[in-house]
Amino acid sequence: ERLGALAADHPGIQIDCTMTDWQRDVVSDRLDLALRVGPIGDDSLVAHPLGQLARRLVAHPDYLAAHGMPQTVEDLTTHRCIAYAYGDVPARWTIDGRERLVTGLFRSDSSEAVHRAACTGLGIALLPAIRVAGDVGAGRLVPVLPDCTIAPLDIFVAHPAHRRLSPRARIVLDFLKRHFPGDRL
Repeated sequence: ERLGALAADHPGIQIDCTMTDWQRDVVSDRLDLALRVGPIGDDSLVAHPLGQLARRLVAHPDYLAAHGMPQTVEDLTTHRCIAYAYGDVPARWTIDGRERLVTGLFRSDSSEAVHRAACTGLGIALLPAIRVAGDVGAGRLVPVLPDCTIAPLDIFVAHPAHRRLSPRARIVLDFLKRHFPGDRL
């Protein structure tokens, strides 16, 4: 819906969109803009904050029926957790201000794969609230420890610091800064 408004305002614009969970190298891949979730950690990029992405712990009802509902954050150590992680780096969740090592049957560098694993009952997952809202509403996933505090992830649009933005990229950047849902995610 929002891209439709951008296209209506700029009928000649063409947007090439590449989607991946892996953070591509914006400079060497010659990308104009990159939407990033979490820390940027790259001094060669200029980052524009767009908002924050709330996250929730969720599990399939069948998993909870078989393994029980955790009552405390410490109970997660006795559960299978589905981790979003890259390579052999240990997965960690920060809950109630304390970082915890996450272990379980399944881990992936794809948020889609983590979501699907949760929906099939492989364990407890930490996912963006916007991604699981429909599943929670339909009863396919159940909130786990809903009263705990989970820090949201920051969302940015980034571009190379050394390269001048093209008019097309400037239009998209300005549009995202005006229309991105921001804190409502």
